[in-house]
Order: sequence, then structure tokens, then C-alpha cells
Amino acid sequence: MRLLGLLLVLVPLGAYALQYKVVEVGVPPLGLTVEGLALNEAQTVVGVRGQYWYGQGFRWSAEAGARLLFPSLSYRAHSSMAYDVNEAGVVAGYVSAPNRRPALFHPDGTVERLPFPPGALGAWAVALNDVGDVVIYADGVGVYDGYVWRRGEGLTRMLPLVRSSVYPTRVNNDGVVCGYGTDGVNSRAWRWTRSQGFEDLRILPGLDDTVRAHDINDEGTILGHWTGFLTSGGFIWTVREGLRNLELPLGAIPNGLNDKGLIVGAWTHSQPKEVDAFISDGIGDFRLLNDMLEPGSRQYDVRYAVDVNNNGVILAIVLVGREARSVLLYPVE
Repeated sequence: MRLLGLLLVLVPLGAYALQYKVVEVGVPPLGLTVEGLALNEAQTVVGVRGQYWYGQGFRWSAEAGARLLFPSLSYRAHSSMAYDVNEAGVVAGYVSAPNRRPALFHPDGTVERLPFPPGALGAWAVALNDVGDVVIYADGVGVYDGYVWRRGEGLTRMLPLVRSSVYPTRVNNDGVVCGYGTDGVNSRAWRWTRSQGFEDLRILPGLDDTVRAHDINDEGTILGHWTGFLTSGGFIWTVREGLRNLELPLGAIPNGLNDKGLIVGAWTHSQPKEVDAFISDGIGDFRLLNDMLEPGSRQYDVRYAVDVNNNGVILAIVLVGREARSVLLYPVE
């Protein structure tokens, strides 16, 4: 999802929904796991049915129902994946026949195969924006590289400051990419632009064994998390202010935010259920989504919140018994 700007003055959760209604993402599982990975403002969900390596990408909306992307009778020889969707409904992912190749899936059903990075063993289109930038990472020999593709310009390689694997996660409408890289020991968050290249977000000296950036909005605000020895936390980073720690309990990992400052994620803790999805304003109001379900939705156990759009609709993973399902949580007035 392309986020339209984070308000620096965050609004308390009391101004938003106190209850949510659960609607299942209606992709027939056929005995396979259905996992939603991204959501846009029109409540279009994309993701994968089946295993990551041998699955089939899908696009789903309540109005149009489910559509498999690059469907094939030869399941293992022709798989696909859907990682992101923009506001025009174009989906970024890959097709495999048999090598994984970055692709765009257009709303009319056409599949556009993107250029294959030189020397790569496989490649994925993992993010896109509304102005034509597509972010790709490529599997080399033990090292991952990042690229940005733009129509008419081809591939631009993102060269890190220090040789390391590059894992891009999101791109905003200014073409700023966020992600993280690893040198085999530690993981560092970064931002990248065509004009300035990489900027290492070394935000917590002594505590940044792992720093990962998950999301970026059109203001350039980056959402991520860090872990150190027996400690962890979420953060927001801006060019103007640098790091601001989020007020989240230990073990809470933020995944997505909207332009009203709502943050969603998953909290791993020592209680009997171990994992719970949460919503927070990042400045002290932290709530478990299971405690906010309307009476007719309480058969669902909301474990993992993936994304939230500007309408307050949340993409999440729930358990029903032992079965995991992807759902949308709609605010109830």
C-alpha cells in the first residue's frame, strides 16, 4: 500500500473505531494456506495461496471476488506471487516457469514480465508506487541485490555503501525506497534515492544488532523495528527529526501505518496465546485487536496485523481453530 503521509501529531485511538467486523478474504484455500500481504485504499488484497516457492498469487476484493494470477495446471512448474498493489490495482510479484522472474499483473488480466537482472538466479518485484517505480530484489550467489525498474529507463541497481545483501521493502511516490541489509552478522535499516543513493539508518548505537525498515509514506517517514540484547522496540524515522521510539511493549513488532498515525503489528509475549495482533498510536495507546471485535466476529483469534489503510481497514491473519485465514477488519461505527 502506498501511504499518503504520516501526521506528526498522532491522534488517540479513542477518535477511531472501538470495534471491528471481520470479513474473510474469499480465496478458496483448496487445502492450502491463503496469506494476504498487502492492501490498498480500495480494499483490494493481494497475496499468495500455498507455499511461497510453489504458490499462486491472488488479487481479491469484495466487489470482484478472487482472481488467481498466472494460474496453471502445472502447479510446481508455473507458480506466481503477489507482494504489493498500487491504487490503480496493478500488482507486483513474480512468475515462475521455472525461474522466478519479476512481473506486473494488470487489472485486465495481462501479465507483464519485467527485465531479469544480469547474473541473477531468480528475481522478485516486491513493491511499487503510483508513478511507475517497481522495486526488485534479485538472488545472486549467496547475496541479494536491489533494483528499481521504471518504464523507458530500465533497471537501476541500488549499490550499498558496504557490500552486503540488500532487502528492499517499500517505495513511496517520490521514489524513496526503504529496506534493510545484512553483512552476515548484523542487519541495518536504510533509505535509498536515485540522487543520493543509500543512507544507513544507524539509529541506536549499541542496541542495533538488527534494525529493519518495514514501511515508508509519501512524507518520507519510515516505520520499522530494532532488536538488541534482551530488548527490542519499534521506531519512526524522519529526515527532519531522525529517530522517535514508539511506546510499545517489549516484543511488539510494527508492520504498517496509515496517514492518521495508526500503527498495526504483532505482539509476541509470554501469555498463553503467545502472539496477538495490535493497534497503536505509538505514543502510549496500545490495544489488542481481539479485545475490539464486535460480538459477531469473536470466533476469530486475530494473531497478526499486516497492514492498515487510510480508511482504517486492517489486513490481518486470524486463527479459526487451528486453521489460519486472511481477513479484513472493518471499523464499526
